[in-house]
Amino acid sequence: MSAVEQTLYETLGGEETIGKVVDVFYNKYVLNDDRIKDFFVGVDMEKQRLMQTKFLAFAFGGPAFNGKKMNVAHRHLKLKDEHFDAVIDDLGKALRDFDVSDEIIAKIVAVAETTRDDVLGRTEKSAPVVPEMEHVDRELLHTDPIYRFQYVAKFVDFSDKDVEAIKSVAEQLAPLGSVLVDAVYDKLHKFDVTWASMAKRHEGYSGQVVENVDDLGVDSSQIKYRKDMLTRYIGRLLTNPYDERMIKYLDWVAKIHTDIPGKQSKINVEYIHISALLGFVESTLIWAISTLKLEREHELRVILAFNKVLWLQNDFFAKYYAKDGSDVPNSFGLHAHPPKSKFSLQSAIIGGAVAAIGFLVARRL
Repeated sequence: MSAVEQTLYETLGGEETIGKVVDVFYNKYVLNDDRIKDFFVGVDMEKQRLMQTKFLAFAFGGPAFNGKKMNVAHRHLKLKDEHFDAVIDDLGKALRDFDVSDEIIAKIVAVAETTRDDVLGRTEKSAPVVPEMEHVDRELLHTDPIYRFQYVAKFVDFSDKDVEAIKSVAEQLAPLGSVLVDAVYDKLHKFDVTWASMAKRHEGYSGQVVENVDDLGVDSSQIKYRKDMLTRYIGRLLTNPYDERMIKYLDWVAKIHTDIPGKQSKINVEYIHISALLGFVESTLIWAISTLKLEREHELRVILAFNKVLWLQNDFFAKYYAKDGSDVPNSFGLHAHPPKSKFSLQSAIIGGAVAAIGFLVARRL
């Protein structure tokens, strides 16, 4: 028994005075405290006062206490920290009614705090808590773009914090938008297989279409139109709320690049090029973010946020090519119609590699 505990017992006047404090503690405070009074409904308060008196006497350095262990006595109540805090608060009030000094009350509270984990059952060995498994409707994954987005967003932990991170650099990145757009089209112009996709009418473009790849320059009106579309796309990524309207927009962006029926454009880009382009966009974005000279933690949050957004966009592209869900009526994919471009294992591997590389780059910055 420590000297401090013995002194507390003696200072309070022994078990008799402690019993009086306990009476006031329950009658005046606990049983009128909305935070905890319901725990004492139907309780034999005479017995409760006696047991509490003997326990406190023991805790403060008095005679041995032979009652139940704290975790056993309180297990059925499922108490929380706020309940324990209320008890400590009421005990302090009762002690002040007996003119106990704040210094002594602080020592008493310190002793009481040593029982917190026992009272709340934290010292008991229990089976690990297994989180409840969330049900995912497979049919909706392949038919409802909103539901699909929400599932993937939850899986990659895309949240409002990521949206905030993106918006936090919107003004700084906006001037770099044209640089990013030019970089994208310079990259597309380096390969005939990707530039050939540019020689098609884009949805919404009403001007003259140059269909000969050799005659299609980066300054042509149809390329300028596409650049303008990409600029607006980047602007929306930076500033729009990620609500249902935005989700439908991201889905539309994916859809117009595929051979799915019901669209106006003649574009049909194979998935391998979509995947490679998204990887290039992410790398360019990481470079752009690095030029902002953000604090390390802020920079990492922004990079990871964009990584998640581009992966969500990639999934919207992939769902129109993949054969997953071919057994689901009215599903998204091209497999429901005679496809002109097929989703291949090679494309999937490249897509996964791009995402992995982007994530690793973000982690290393």
